Amino acid sequence: MELQLEFGDYYLVDENDNTIATTDKIMLKVDGSIEKLSKENCDEVYGSEVEIVTEPYVKYVSRSLDTVYPPLGKRNKLDENGCIILKKNI
Repeated sequence: MELQLEFGDYYLVDENDNTIATTDKIMLKVDGSIEKLSKENCDEVYGSEVEIVTEPYVKYVSRSLDTVYPPLGKRNKLDENGCIILKKNI
């Protein structure tokens, strides 16, 4: 994945140059499959290899059972504004 900066907006693109996430508000409105990036977060990692921070996806069952199933995979971790969190690969 690569983080690109064009005309003041950031685009996280895959190896086929498909946009996965962006700060571009117009693109977010037009294409519902693209995730939202935080500009502040992009500024922190721009110019380096980036990784989407993920967290284990845990399915919770009814409270009466007090049972938690093992993680079923991972999902993107979002910040307080619902934006994908990126980090530098070291």
